[in-house]
Amino acid sequence: MTETTQEQAPGNPECLHCGILRVDARRQRAACEIWSRYEYVELEEEWPRHRWRDWTDTDLAACGIKPDAYERHRRTSVLAFSWVGCKDTVQGHVPATAADISILADHIGQCVRCGHRQPQEATP
Repeated sequence: MTETTQEQAPGNPECLHCGILRVDARRQRAACEIWSRYEYVELEEEWPRHRWRDWTDTDLAACGIKPDAYERHRRTSVLAFSWVGCKDTVQGHVPATAADISILADHIGQCVRCGHRQPQEATP
C-alpha cells in the first residue's frame, strides 16, 4: 500500500493527540507524544494512549466549542483547539482593552484572538 493510499484509507485515521497515522503507530510501536523541533529537542506533550476515535459532544463542550460547531471539530487535533475560530467557541470574540493596544490589537474592541475588527465608535 502506498503512503497516499494509507492516508486516505478510512481505517487509518490520524491520532487526535500526536497526529501519527494508525498504521505507522503500529509499525513503529510509536508512543503518543510530541517533540519540539527547535534547537533543543524536548518532549512537549505526552499521552498514555493514542486517540483514534472522534471527539464526543462532552469532549468538545469541555474544549469550549459551541454545539452547532461540533460536527466541524470531531477530528480537530487536540493542539489545534487553541486556534479554533471565535465563531465556533462559546467564549466568542475577546475584545481588546487599553492594555492590549500595541501588543495584541490596534484599537479597543478588536478581537485579540482572531483580529476581527469591530467598528470603532465615534466619539461625540
